[in-house]
Amino acid sequence: MEKAQERPPIRLLGVRQNNLKNVHLDLPLGRMTVITGVSGSGKSSLAFDTLYAEGSRRYMESLSTYARQFLEKMPRPEVEAIHNVPPAIALEQRNSIVNNRTTVATMTEIYDYLRLLFAAAGHQTCKACGHDSVKTNDADSIADRLLALPEGTRLYLLAKFPDLDQTEEESPKAKKSKAKKKSAGTAFGGQELFKRGFQRLLVDGQVVDLSTAEGQIFIPDREESFVLVDRLAVTASLRDDRGRLMDSLEQALLIGEGKLEARSPDGSVKFKAAQGYACADCGEPHSPPNASLFSSNSPLGACESCSGFGEILELDEDLIVPDRSRSLRDGAVDPLSKPSYKDWEKELLKAMEKRGVPSYTRYKDLKAAQKTMLWEGDGDFPGIRGYFEQLKPWKYKLHVRVFIRRFQSLRTCPQCRGSRLSETPLRFRVGDKNVAEVLELTMREGLEWFRSVKLPAQEKKKAKEVLRQIEERLDFLCLVGVGYLKLNRKGNTLSGGEYQRISLASQLGSKLSNTLYVLDEPSIGLHPSDTDKLIQVIHALRDHGNTLVVVEHDASVMKSADYLVEVGPLAGSEGGEIVAAGNQKDFLKKRQSLTARYLSGELQLKKPKERRKGNGKEIVVKGCREHNLKSIDFHLPLGRLVAVTGVSGSGKSTIVHDTLYNSLARVILHEAIPSHEVGKSDGLEGWEKVGNLSLLDQKPIGRSSRSNTATYIKMYDDIRRMMASQASAARRHLTPTDFSFNVDGGRCATCKGEGFVEVDMHFMADVRLLCDDCEGKRFKKHVLEVQFRGKNIDEILHTTVKDAKELFAESSSIVEKCNLLDEVGLGYLQLGQSVSSLSGGECQRLKIAATLDEQRTAGKTMPTLYIFDEPTTGLHIHDVKKLVEVFHRLVDRGHTVLFIEHNMDLVAQADWVIDIGPGGGDAGGEIVAEGTPEKIAKAGKTSITANYLAASLDGK
Repeated sequence: MEKAQERPPIRLLGVRQNNLKNVHLDLPLGRMTVITGVSGSGKSSLAFDTLYAEGSRRYMESLSTYARQFLEKMPRPEVEAIHNVPPAIALEQRNSIVNNRTTVATMTEIYDYLRLLFAAAGHQTCKACGHDSVKTNDADSIADRLLALPEGTRLYLLAKFPDLDQTEEESPKAKKSKAKKKSAGTAFGGQELFKRGFQRLLVDGQVVDLSTAEGQIFIPDREESFVLVDRLAVTASLRDDRGRLMDSLEQALLIGEGKLEARSPDGSVKFKAAQGYACADCGEPHSPPNASLFSSNSPLGACESCSGFGEILELDEDLIVPDRSRSLRDGAVDPLSKPSYKDWEKELLKAMEKRGVPSYTRYKDLKAAQKTMLWEGDGDFPGIRGYFEQLKPWKYKLHVRVFIRRFQSLRTCPQCRGSRLSETPLRFRVGDKNVAEVLELTMREGLEWFRSVKLPAQEKKKAKEVLRQIEERLDFLCLVGVGYLKLNRKGNTLSGGEYQRISLASQLGSKLSNTLYVLDEPSIGLHPSDTDKLIQVIHALRDHGNTLVVVEHDASVMKSADYLVEVGPLAGSEGGEIVAAGNQKDFLKKRQSLTARYLSGELQLKKPKERRKGNGKEIVVKGCREHNLKSIDFHLPLGRLVAVTGVSGSGKSTIVHDTLYNSLARVILHEAIPSHEVGKSDGLEGWEKVGNLSLLDQKPIGRSSRSNTATYIKMYDDIRRMMASQASAARRHLTPTDFSFNVDGGRCATCKGEGFVEVDMHFMADVRLLCDDCEGKRFKKHVLEVQFRGKNIDEILHTTVKDAKELFAESSSIVEKCNLLDEVGLGYLQLGQSVSSLSGGECQRLKIAATLDEQRTAGKTMPTLYIFDEPTTGLHIHDVKKLVEVFHRLVDRGHTVLFIEHNMDLVAQADWVIDIGPGGGDAGGEIVAEGTPEKIAKAGKTSITANYLAASLDGK
C-alpha cells in the first residue's frame, strides 16, 4: 500500500462524455475507488465510457496493423486528456452467453483442468468384466502378475493359434467357403507347423507335441486352440531367471498379436493379458485416455444421441394439448386444429371413431389405452407422433421447422442422462466419482471433494498441479458468493450479477497486476452476508497491485473503499458533476453529498407506520420440490407488499419464477410454457383470485439498437405523427412512416437506421463505427430538415424524458407517458436511448412504466399480481424512495406486489416477508421464517437475514 501512495494518480481532465460537464478528477492508482450517485447522474459515463474506453483504446494500439486501421474511426471519449491509465478490463453485469454448451466449469477453466485430471489419474472400469483394472500393460507388468502367484503354481503360457491362410485376394465365393471351413475347423500338417517354429499346441485342453506329430492335425475352433509357448512353475529360480520369462512373454505377445493367456494344467488358475492399454484381469483392450475424451464438445467424448448437449427435443403433451378439458372435435390436439392441418384432424377423428372413441370425448376423459392409441397410432392410423414424423422430410422449410419446434420441449437425454458424455469417459473414475458426477457438484461441494479425494502415490504426483489449480479457482468462486452454483450449470442461465462475480473470480485466478478493473455493481444478487466475502475478493485484487474502479450503491461496499466519488447532484442534464470526492473520512464530512448523508445516517427511508393486513385471500403452491426446494408449501397473501429474502442460491428464484409465476402464467395468461420450465409441485390453489399477472424482471428488453425508450413505452408513434403534421414535412411529402428507422423510406440507407456500422474483427469482438453517411443521426438529410419547435427528429431522440414533457406539453398522451417514466426514476433517459444499453434495473423500471401505462389506457384495472426480481438493482438509495412510492401506490390500488430482494431497507418496507434458507444449494430450499419484518428480525439463529433486517429497522 505504501508503493501505491507514491504512484501518480490517474488524471482525467475536461471529461465531457454524455452528460458529464467538463469534469476534472484524480483517481489513486493501486486503490479501490467506488463511484456512486443517483441513477443517470453519469457514473457509467465516467467509469466505462471514459476510463475503460480509453484504457482499451490504448491496448489496441499494441495490436496488428489490421486492428489499428480502425482506431481513427472508433469514437474517442470526449475528454481533453487522460494520464496514467493502466491496461483496462471491464466486468459488467450483462451476461452475453448464448451457447447452450457453455457451463460454469468451462467459463472458469475448471473443466479444462478436470479433463486433464481424469486423463492422468482416472481409473477405467473394464467394459467386458467390470473390474477396475484397466491400465497400460507390457511384458514387464505381465511378468509381475505371474510372479505374484502362489509358490509352486504350474502354468501354460499360451498364445491364440494364428491365422495361417496367406491368400491375398479371394473371390466372394472363396471367402464364403473359407468362412464355413473355419467355423468347423482347419487341418494342418504336423510337421509343416513344426517347421514354421511351433513346438506344442493346446487343442481342446490337450497338449499336442508337434515334434513327434505325423499326418494332419485338425484345429477345430481357433478360440480353443493355442500355441503353447512355454511351461512354467512359479518358483524362486524363475524369479531369479526373469530374463527367460520375459523372452517367453514377448514371444507369446508376438504370436498372439498383443494378447496371451496363462492357465494351469488343471484349469484352476486362468487369466488373460494384453499388451498396451487393456484390462489386467481379462485382457480386453481399451482406448487410452486423453483430455479430449472427457469433453462434451469433442466427437470422442460427446454423447451420440444428444451431440453433447445433455438434452433432446421431444413432443410435449402440455403444448400439443394445452386445454385438456376440450374434446377432440373442439381442437384438443392444438397443432392439428390449424387450417393447414385440418385434413389430418379429420383423419384423426375418423380413426378414433372407428376405434370406439367418439369425437366429443374430452381429452382428460380418455383412458390410458386410448391415449396411447391417439399418440402412437395403430396400423393405418399414424397417431400424433406419426403426423409429426411425416413433417420431418419438409424440415428444410423454415415455417415447418418453426411449427414443429412450437410443440417440442427439452428433455434430459435418455442415453447419457444429462451428463453430455458417451459411455466410455463415464467409465473412468477419480476417487469415487466419474467426471459427470464431479460436474454435478456445487462449487462448495466440489472444493470439499477435491481437498479430500485420495489418489495413489503415482497418480497424486502427476495430478498435484492440476488439483491445485482447480482448488484455487473453486476457492475464489466460493469467496465471491457463487459457491451454490453447480459446475454443470448452463452459462446462459446465470444472472448478470452471477456472471460478473464468476468473471471476477476468474480474474483473481489469473493473478494480473498493474491492471485497471472497472466493475459494474458486483454486489447485485448478493445477500448482505455474502457481500462481505465479495469485498475480500475485491481487496485481494487490489492487493495484487491492481487499481479497481467500482460503480456501486451498496453501503457496505462503499464503506470498504479507499476512495469515494459521487457524481450528481441529480440525473441527466441536472447531473454530470463531481459532487464529492475523497477518502472515507473526508467524504463523510461533505454535506452536499446525498450519499454521505445516507451513510452517516442523517437521511433514511422512513418505515411504514403500520403493516397492511391484506384482503384475507392467498395463493398457495403445494409441495414445491424443483431443484433444491424440499417439498414446501408456499403461501402468498394477496393485497400486500410481500418480500422474499434469503442467501444466494437458497431457492428464491426457483419458487417465485420457475414454480409460482410459470404455474400462474399457464392458467391466467394461457401461455404455452414447456413442462420442463415449470417447477415441480403438487398443485396450485387460489389462482382465480387474481385477475392478471405481470413479471417485471431484469432480462434485456430487446437486442436491437433500434428499440428505444420512446418505442417501448409506445410514445414514438405520437412523435412521428406530430413530425409528419409539420408544414415543412407536408412540403416534402413526408408521412409518419418516413420518421421510422425500422422501415425503408426516411431512414439512412447505409446503416439501416442503426446510426453505426459493424466491422468484423475476426478473432476479436466486432467494432461499431459511426455511420459516415448520416453521422449517427439515423435519417436522411431531407427528413432531418423537418423541425418541431426548433428540433429535428434526431435532436428530439436525444431529448431527456423530463425535457420532453415541456417540449410536447400540448400532447397529453406523450406527457402522461413521460410522467410515468419520471415516477419510476427514469426521467433522465433520452427518448432515443437504446434499450439494449440499459442496465437490468433500468429495464425493470421501464417495464413498470409500460405496465402502468397499459392499465391507464385500459380504463379499468383488474387485481394484478406484480412480481419483481431485485428491483433496487442499479438504484441509489435516494432512487429507492421513488420505487417504494410506486410499490405502495400499486398495493393501495388493490394489487399485490411480490419482490425478491437483498436490500434490507426495501425489505423493511414490506407488509409480509418470506425468508428462504437457511443456506444456499442443498443447505437451502426451506421456508425459515415468514411474517412481518418485525417478526423476521426476531427469528434469531434460524434466519441469516434476521440480524441484517433488525439493523435496518433500527436505522443502522
